[in-house]
Amino acid sequence: MKTPIEFDYDLWTTEDGKCMVRVKLTGEVTEVARDVMKLLRATCLLPP
Repeated sequence: MKTPIEFDYDLWTTEDGKCMVRVKLTGEVTEVARDVMKLLRATCLLPP
């Protein structure tokens, strides 16, 4: 499933364990809680 462009994002974890999200449209990067990261990753895997 591809997220809509306004909600398209990249997810990654830093070497020191921080969960990070980048909004592709704006380039904004922020640290999120591990629970939020799990939710976003699960949402990426849902069928369309």
